[in-house]
Amino acid sequence: MISVLRKSIDDWQGDWAEAYWEWKFERNPCGPGRIWVGDDDGRIAGCYIWNPVQVRWGETTFLAAQSVDAAVHPDYRGHGVFTDLARTAMDDDATGELALVFAFPVEAAFRGQIRVGFEPRLTVFSVHRPLLIGARRRRRFEGLALETATSFDSRFDAFSNAGRDSELTVVRDADYLQWRFFEHPTRAYETLVCERDGEIRGYCVISVDATKRLARGYVLDLQVLPGSDPAAAFLVYHALRRLRSRGARVAITWVRPSGPEQRGLASLGFSPRYQAIQRRLRRGPYLPRFLVFENPAGALRELRAQRGTTDPLRWELVPGDHDSI
Repeated sequence: MISVLRKSIDDWQGDWAEAYWEWKFERNPCGPGRIWVGDDDGRIAGCYIWNPVQVRWGETTFLAAQSVDAAVHPDYRGHGVFTDLARTAMDDDATGELALVFAFPVEAAFRGQIRVGFEPRLTVFSVHRPLLIGARRRRRFEGLALETATSFDSRFDAFSNAGRDSELTVVRDADYLQWRFFEHPTRAYETLVCERDGEIRGYCVISVDATKRLARGYVLDLQVLPGSDPAAAFLVYHALRRLRSRGARVAITWVRPSGPEQRGLASLGFSPRYQAIQRRLRRGPYLPRFLVFENPAGALRELRAQRGTTDPLRWELVPGDHDSI
């Protein structure tokens, strides 16, 4: 399996691939990866993988999955292996418990995912903040204190219920956050925490990719608890200072549909208008398209009926929801 993945996906290059496999598909707190394999008399022609994740809509939590790491061996490309594997997955009785599956496809997989039933739901827009200039004047945030987390403890379970009623969001409890950001075998993340009177009010996960010509800093996840709006700007302010100190020349994150996190990012200068920066950032292999397959027999159908809606659901997405970032 790893040999096939190495021939198709850059993330699988390196002698750490087995540790990456174990982390991603065996230690996922939401359950092991669902993996379908094309077998040609003992030779693997390709694989198609759904990785489970808990998703929340309002007060309801249900099991979903992200479609990741689909690969076809070069000797078998052009023979419909990807499509056959994807259709097998969607028809598999074992996936009936999944309410939906979402994907951030590479260009080669985009049309194949659409062909088997995925629907484009939105374009993921990046916003940028240049860090080439010096820091703005120091800002004061009365009553807020900054900490750096060394793990995600039980305090972070509060964020598993912090989503807005009108938006779908990945459930961020302590177990998931610990697995996603602190146990990742190949990437290093830093987590800033906002506290007031000793109680956690929000967190921000950042990372720096200095391998590019223009060193990039990422705000991967930013969450604040209800009633803690000032914590968003506080965390963004300190995230920018930390990214600049680590050598980043531009900060990148995604547009949020609503809420204090989006207002905090905008107040500290994140904007889609930096065209010169966008031209310098080489487009990655993943399209800025978000695809969703809603299982017609899954829990979401019943929940939709209860709420009396058939409209496409709004998503709150952050870069940390993308498995390759």
